Amino acid sequence: MRVDPDLDKILSRVIPPSRDVYLDIIRGLADDGQTTDALRVWNRLVALHPQLQLRRLPSLIEALRRKQLIPEASRVWQQAASLSGFADLSQPLGSVLWDGGFESGETGLSYTWVFSPNAHGVQIRQDCQEKHSGSCSLRISLTVSPI
Repeated sequence: MRVDPDLDKILSRVIPPSRDVYLDIIRGLADDGQTTDALRVWNRLVALHPQLQLRRLPSLIEALRRKQLIPEASRVWQQAASLSGFADLSQPLGSVLWDGGFESGETGLSYTWVFSPNAHGVQIRQDCQEKHSGSCSLRISLTVSPI
């Protein structure tokens, strides 16, 4: 970038079109707060249609959210979910919840379920034996302490 600041030229001529290389570049740019350039590399990565793991993207999504670029963060999340094989987990269409049936098994990420498994006498965990329409449900157990 110091020799030639044209990111598109660098990506076209120097950087191999590789999922892992692009993800490393995206992480570095996002960590440095360079979200515009990180999004440009992300768009190139998406064009390759690679298989992804959602856990590889939090730095970009969180950097976008910190800069209040919520539509961009949401778009990256939806694209990442699709490339991870979870394209249909935003059902019903227009829902504010992602993975309401807990099919992905992912928790603690940008747009996944986040819960403390045991806090203040409340135990929370996924239960894949008891479910409604998805593959799992969320079991919440309260521990009542004697007075």
